[in-house]
Amino acid sequence: MVDVIFLEKKNCEWFDSGERRLLHGVNHAFKIIDQKSGEWLVNVKISDEGKAVVSAPTSQMTSSIHDQLKRKTIVFNPCKDRNELYNLLGISYIGEGRLHYERLEDVSFVPPEIRRNFELTIHEAVAGTDRFKGKIVVIVSKEKPEDMALLFFLQRIKPVF
Repeated sequence: MVDVIFLEKKNCEWFDSGERRLLHGVNHAFKIIDQKSGEWLVNVKISDEGKAVVSAPTSQMTSSIHDQLKRKTIVFNPCKDRNELYNLLGISYIGEGRLHYERLEDVSFVPPEIRRNFELTIHEAVAGTDRFKGKIVVIVSKEKPEDMALLFFLQRIKPVF
């Protein structure tokens, strides 16, 4: 496993490209240390409205894969009937030198560290739509930004190194 080290928590605002507007909330900054991919700064921004966005804007090492990962995010949306957030699971892979990710429907393809450390269900069980019917989502407590940072690492960074 990797080390997820809390750095700081502070109020912030950011532009959400999906919603095309400014959001306000709290940023939780973490350092993740991995022997293969290096050291990463991971930001978990949780809006006042409950949506969370996770990114890794900087890393200790540099490569084309590192550069691509620095531009990626994962999003956590509020569950429809619960006081938690969900993330539509997408496992990274490299194809023709570019970073891609695959949405999963079969739990047996979910990396073991994610299966062991997180609650899994299907999209329609927690969302208000069937847009991603049958796709696996991960449930995380709003009070656990460190779990959101770890999930970003496990689904975006680790699979490509």
